[in-house]
Amino acid sequence: FFWSIFFVIRYMCCCLWNSCGTLCFLCSPIPKNRYKTCSDKFIPILLYVIALVGVTVSASVAFLGNEEVSIGVSNAFLHADGLVDDLRSFLDRSRIPLTNINGIIGYAALDAKLIFDGTEYVTQDALNIASSFLGFYALHSKGLNESNALSGFESALTEFESKVHPISIDVQSMLDTLELDLYDQADTIEGGIDGAISQLDSFSNQTTDWQDTLYQYEGEEYGFRPTRRVIVMSIFLASFLLGVLGLVAILLSKSRSCSTLFSMLKLTGFFSVLLGSLALILASVLLVASFVLYDSCQMLNVVTKDFEPFVGDKVAPGANAVFNDTNLAVAFNVTDKINFQEELDEGLSQIENINITSSFELVFDPLRDIQGVISSMSDTALAILNQATSSNSISCPFDDVYTKETLLEPWELHRTDDFTPYIIRDGNVTSYDRIGSEDSGTYLSRIYDKAGCEALQAAIVEGHAAFMSLYGKEHRMTADLGVICPDATCPTNEFTTYSNLTLVAQLESYKTKISYTKDSLVALASTSVGEAMYEIEDFLCNMNVSFVERRYAEVKHDICGKSFLGIEKLMWSLWALGISLELIAILSHVLSVRLSGSRREKYEQDLEDQENGLTRADIY
Repeated sequence: FFWSIFFVIRYMCCCLWNSCGTLCFLCSPIPKNRYKTCSDKFIPILLYVIALVGVTVSASVAFLGNEEVSIGVSNAFLHADGLVDDLRSFLDRSRIPLTNINGIIGYAALDAKLIFDGTEYVTQDALNIASSFLGFYALHSKGLNESNALSGFESALTEFESKVHPISIDVQSMLDTLELDLYDQADTIEGGIDGAISQLDSFSNQTTDWQDTLYQYEGEEYGFRPTRRVIVMSIFLASFLLGVLGLVAILLSKSRSCSTLFSMLKLTGFFSVLLGSLALILASVLLVASFVLYDSCQMLNVVTKDFEPFVGDKVAPGANAVFNDTNLAVAFNVTDKINFQEELDEGLSQIENINITSSFELVFDPLRDIQGVISSMSDTALAILNQATSSNSISCPFDDVYTKETLLEPWELHRTDDFTPYIIRDGNVTSYDRIGSEDSGTYLSRIYDKAGCEALQAAIVEGHAAFMSLYGKEHRMTADLGVICPDATCPTNEFTTYSNLTLVAQLESYKTKISYTKDSLVALASTSVGEAMYEIEDFLCNMNVSFVERRYAEVKHDICGKSFLGIEKLMWSLWALGISLELIAILSHVLSVRLSGSRREKYEQDLEDQENGLTRADIY
């Protein structure tokens, strides 16, 4: 191409010699007489030397580029080998915990059964206690309101729902995990792990084949390097020697004894055309290769952002995980198959620091306060009654003071006499002993039936009735609440519809049982379940494959960075070599004529022929 351009310009200069001599003398091999200055020869020689220097510089750049290609390829093989080694280590690390899990998963399932077996109470008892709270309110809402104990009762219920019930939920969640995700799935987990171990072993063996193939290609590439270096540098060396030979011919052009050597200047121009064309062709090939390599590197950037369009939705999660710093087990949903470890860890973190005793005390405290209020429900009625029975006036000389216990059986009150000191309305004294099966109300009505004291007697009877009503509520509420048990009838028959235990007794029983279960769960670490959890955690930690992205980045930098830069240097050095050789070819042709030392007559004859239309370009 350059050579064709030269001939076109060359003949244009010859044709326009007469009219454009000033413009054409630099490239014309036949200078006009008035241009016999040193510039006729000096400028082409200077350009020739510059072109030769260009050949030398391009050779140096080509050598550096070739070495950079070698370094980049060597580093790429090194980092690829490191990737295979890291992958094999990853597979070996992953196999160890899987093997350990497979060996203990059966024992872990049995230990889990020992913990969750018989723990149906956790949810059921919590529901029963909540039902008993509602039942207590249904039975004793009037008494709670009359005793102003409703707020305390509501506080106890709120504390149970906010402090105790969440404990039961957390404990039941862990028990469900042990039963449903570990015990029931033990065979499935074991089978899945067997398959995973088999795949890991197969993959590990495959990495050995990959490494052998990698070593083979590396050896072939390493063996080809001297050949590549010789091929690349031989072009530049031949070009340099050819240029030097032409330069020697130029320097010895005035010596008659070196006429043969001077003829080498024409051969320099001829072979420079061939080598220059070859260099430009090779530069074009490398240009195409560099575009392909650059586009490939850019395509890799697109692919690694999301692999799904290129490899499908089955492989893409793992490939994306590699480049997104995502745990491989999470990407392939492996954790869903062995999620009991994560759920147990989360459950343990929630319950291991819970103080069950203090949580239940928050419920017991308001219940104890309620009992204090309930126990005083009949106190006012008793005090009013005692004012009447101990009035000790002249007309009504009553001098009896009762307690709650003695008022229930007033005939048991300690008195100094066996008969009343006054005559009742039937005209006789009456005995303080119980007559027949009379109840306490009838008894009080009899012993205080003194003439003239009818109003006081009626007040005593009404006060006793009020006391018995309040005391009955107090007794029933106390019996169902269970802070204290007034007799052996705790709870009342009505309350047994909800539970056979008092409210407090249910809470005490639940506290004891759930404390034991909680301690058993916290002690999981000392069982084979804890060992399985540890091995699973180790396995999940080993599923971090960030090393692949790091090794990929290193290999990509070696190919798309170092090697690509070397190819670019080789390409540009070949472009420079081709242009320099084409320039040497042109200058060799020009100088071969200008330095030939032809006589003036030959020039004049040629000019005369040109004027007569017989112009001839003496090229070689």
